[in-house]
Amino acid sequence: MRVFLCRWPNGDVSIVGARDKAEAVALLDELGNADRAALTQMGEFLIDFSLDDTGGLNLCHIGESTYDRIMEKAYPLLWNVLTSARSPRAKGRRRTHAQMVREAVESERFRLSGRKKRLPKASTELGKRLQAEHDLAAVTANQLVDRYARKKLEESDEPKTVH
Repeated sequence: MRVFLCRWPNGDVSIVGARDKAEAVALLDELGNADRAALTQMGEFLIDFSLDDTGGLNLCHIGESTYDRIMEKAYPLLWNVLTSARSPRAKGRRRTHAQMVREAVESERFRLSGRKKRLPKASTELGKRLQAEHDLAAVTANQLVDRYARKKLEESDEPKTVH
């Protein structure tokens, strides 16, 4: 199984485990149309959760490599600001650095929102119609059409009883 980082146009990030990119897009459909997002395969991946008293999960830790990969791929403008803070020249700019971080965060939230991305098309006319009407990823529309077609074929194979 591979791990994919999904950077949504609004700046949010999701991480999903899947066999391939198509399966990742299909799984991400639970959250939105991932055809509109940027998907990147991740290498190492580590997150740690704790169980709270109500049965919920709280994020405790993101592994260092995981954090770096997310920031580099999903938030390059912010990553540049954050890594520049580690340089010796940045020590005297603490106050302006905080302002630079705020500006980078704001830029990252909208960086991809206006970008026109060529979206994959479903492989059938019915799939394309479903895709347009319900803002589905192409892979999801194709899966729905395939499932519907299989069901119709199975129904037509069933023996008909005459009364």
